[in-house]
Amino acid sequence: MTIKDYIATDLHEVALNCDIKEVKAALDKADCIVILDKVGKSAGLITCTDLVSGAKTARDCDFEKPWVTPDQSILEVTSLMKQTGHLILPVGQDGKITGVIRSNTILYALAESVKKYQLLFRHVTHDLRNPLSNITGIFGLLEENLVKTENIELIELGKSATESALDMLTELLEIEKRDNDTAGFRVTNLSAFTTQCIEQLKGLFIPKDIKLETSFTQADFFAKVNPHHLQRVIHNLLSNAVKFSQTGEVIAVVTTVKNDRFLIAIHDHGIGIPFEMQAFVFDQFTAAQQSGTSGERSTGLGLYFARKTIELHQGRIWFESKVNIGTSFFIEIPKY
Repeated sequence: MTIKDYIATDLHEVALNCDIKEVKAALDKADCIVILDKVGKSAGLITCTDLVSGAKTARDCDFEKPWVTPDQSILEVTSLMKQTGHLILPVGQDGKITGVIRSNTILYALAESVKKYQLLFRHVTHDLRNPLSNITGIFGLLEENLVKTENIELIELGKSATESALDMLTELLEIEKRDNDTAGFRVTNLSAFTTQCIEQLKGLFIPKDIKLETSFTQADFFAKVNPHHLQRVIHNLLSNAVKFSQTGEVIAVVTTVKNDRFLIAIHDHGIGIPFEMQAFVFDQFTAAQQSGTSGERSTGLGLYFARKTIELHQGRIWFESKVNIGTSFFIEIPKY
């Protein structure tokens, strides 16, 4: 969403050498004034907060502000306003101010956008429950007619995965209703939880025939976490490890306890992350995206969600990576 539809074009203009009394009089009628230089070109924008004590002309005031263009996004402009402290910014191109954008106008637009996406979120989250419930029922019917142990295990994995997805959707709806990021947190034994979580995700490795090696600590470790969100983080990291590994390779998952911290380490031997991309992998909709070894696509959201989630748990997430050698992701969560 750009600012194009929210630009005000009813501009008041004064010359750079205009007497300060005229400037103040103009500001009594408008919340901002465009300043023109001696050849009539746009030089800047003055608001009431830019008036300087002892100023004699408009030239003495703080009229220099960053310009924005109509095709810039609302989020970009909002961020710029926050950085500079200016609630009104000039909009222009080719050396001419053609309008202004005000923070209160943007706020209204953002509020409308949030309402629209909240409604969409509720609909999608609610409606996804139906096909997942149907899949769970199908798995149940298949299980009744299977004999081979390995097939029954696969069905159990599928049932477990869909039930976890249903639980996540239910919790997302509840969190959205409560508008509370810390909803769903409870004291959990991470040793048992992580072991169970990895077992439930074994289906990830089947398509590429990835071999999973695990080394889980047996020491009890209790932390206050949101199990569904933490499971999503682990799922995202394992999905990435599979995505960037070649068929038949090995992925290792290790859990340890050290200094009142629970550490989860996920190691792959895949294509690695180029050095120039490493600073941006946790950014939302990051440009540091690569296709998987089988052409799998990336949304640029998984690692952003992982970082935000682990930070909400008062923990830490980081990685080490070398191109064509592999990547290791680490999650550290404090004791409750």
